[in-house]
Amino acid sequence: MLFPPAARTAGTVFILIGVYMIIYPFISEIDLNVFGGFLPLLIGIFMVSSTNGVLLDIENRTFKNYTNIFGFKQGSWKSMNPYPYITLLRHQVSTYAHSKSNRTAQTSSDLYYDIYLIDASKRHKTHIQRTKDQEEAKESIRQLADLLDVEIIVSKP
Repeated sequence: MLFPPAARTAGTVFILIGVYMIIYPFISEIDLNVFGGFLPLLIGIFMVSSTNGVLLDIENRTFKNYTNIFGFKQGSWKSMNPYPYITLLRHQVSTYAHSKSNRTAQTSSDLYYDIYLIDASKRHKTHIQRTKDQEEAKESIRQLADLLDVEIIVSKP
């Protein structure tokens, strides 16, 4: 997802407000502009449905990191040739809420297993896949290594 959970919740609220603003003039006797509800509706749909991802073209050995906004995948194709290695890394992803009184509260925390393509210098990486299940990640990295004909680098836990 492009936005964190709190922003997606706000997007859902925008959708509800937009729908209410569009429907309300039809169920009441108050004459309001129906089109005023479309802006919060569009903002909400944008916040809830926008995602990031990766497309792989095995035959042409290319990949595309994209951002999906309103169903359109924006990004450019790049060659996989500079990436002879693949690795699996574990990431703890947390979101926090901060108050005016300088207090911080953790709102969510998730453990993810991410698969990356690594370049020949082993300094640059490109994210390929994310999963919450370690066994699924191990199986995926084996399959991707075979498909892409790259070497697996084992990282330290």
